[in-house]
Amino acid sequence: MLFNIERHEKLRVKNYNNDDINVFCSELIDETIKRFHEETLWPIHKLDLEKDEEAKEYGFKDLYFGSSGILWLMHQLNQKINYKEVINRSLELYLCQRSDEERKEASSLFFGEVGIRLMKNKFDPSLENTSKLYDLIHTHIDNPFNEVLYGNQGTLIAAFEMLKSTKDDRFKQLFQETKDAIFKSWKWNDDFKCFLWAQNFGEELTFIGAAHGTFGNIQALMYCKDLLSSDEVNLINNRTKELLIELSLCSNDGDVNWRARVDSEKTPLLHWCHGSPGIICSVSHFLPRDKEVDELLLRAGETIWKAGPLKKGTSLCHGTSGNSFAFLKLYERFKDEIWIERASKFLAHSIEQSKEMRKEFGDYRYSLWTGDLGIVWLNHCLKRNHASLPILDII
Repeated sequence: MLFNIERHEKLRVKNYNNDDINVFCSELIDETIKRFHEETLWPIHKLDLEKDEEAKEYGFKDLYFGSSGILWLMHQLNQKINYKEVINRSLELYLCQRSDEERKEASSLFFGEVGIRLMKNKFDPSLENTSKLYDLIHTHIDNPFNEVLYGNQGTLIAAFEMLKSTKDDRFKQLFQETKDAIFKSWKWNDDFKCFLWAQNFGEELTFIGAAHGTFGNIQALMYCKDLLSSDEVNLINNRTKELLIELSLCSNDGDVNWRARVDSEKTPLLHWCHGSPGIICSVSHFLPRDKEVDELLLRAGETIWKAGPLKKGTSLCHGTSGNSFAFLKLYERFKDEIWIERASKFLAHSIEQSKEMRKEFGDYRYSLWTGDLGIVWLNHCLKRNHASLPILDII
């Protein structure tokens, strides 16, 4: 079996009511606004606090866990809050907790200062902020992490967005230098007969998924497609097809999945961050139609459905909402209503999980990528039959 059945549970919701879903999402947004504190931002959930003890006093500020990601969502949903005040407080708290050296080392899009300042550019732009962003992205050009959350693939997106919003030619050059570094580090792997990025976190590893590996890096490059040459786009399409085929795991009963790391012997995960949900989300919207590719993507989708919702919770990164996005991406590619139906059932299941966890912990989990707020964005996308993952598809 190409997934661990112990990580999944049976679908709790056979039928769903869109009105009930909309009411839940509205109440969650209202509660999120209500729970904001002007000094400490949003409450930190116990499960997120385990990741970073430093957040206990002032909360998270980044796009992934924290206030910048919440602001991104609120803005997309046209909520009336003081964006300027909140993003400036977020940046103030972030800066007071880290030395200059720590900030340079952690200047990533999802977890660091780049993401916070990118939101500041949206809500309170200034020449000073533009210059700071330029410097931070520049220090990240040769970052060895080679993944979209921590690495220069994420800051490539930031350079692309800053060029669009400021028309500052410095960012055009910065984008070019970052892009060249990314292509240079995309190397042929003799063992696996395809081009891969290796991640260096003190030791060299080769992840392939959406969060920490090759497919996420490909999605970041294609986010910036307007600044790529036709040759570069063709190269990406060809290498992506090779990767999908060469690295796919196919069982006799029809399941399809991909490992977290190319050399892993563990049973593969079925998350957005690692496994077929994230890989579908990374490539299905741009990769040209092809019989072999389409069969792999469809079988991977069937595997996600067969496995059922994730026990781990509601989140986009490693929960049921993220897996639901894979169904919505498949609908966009194939226009088969069954994927809308399945995405909606996973959404309804996520809501039940959220209610259950709120009873257990006494509060919602106020985080875009690890918490309950991914449910709200998933519902927003489902109502439009359009899958846009936060930051990676739309900023």
